[in-house]
Amino acid sequence: MTSISQIAAAMEHVLTTIARQAARTTGFIQRQRAFDGAQFVQTLVFGWLNNPLRW
Repeated sequence: MTSISQIAAAMEHVLTTIARQAARTTGFIQRQRAFDGAQFVQTLVFGWLNNPLRW
């Protein structure tokens, strides 16, 4: 059984480390800025959770 703390740790890893790596790998972020890949992904994910699109 997965605990809440394990899910939280996995989400944090995906929304920070993996997002930054993906942004660099894909060329979305090419140099260090105030806005990085992790912030972009977090904005999309949490923004959508706040106001999901209705099809």
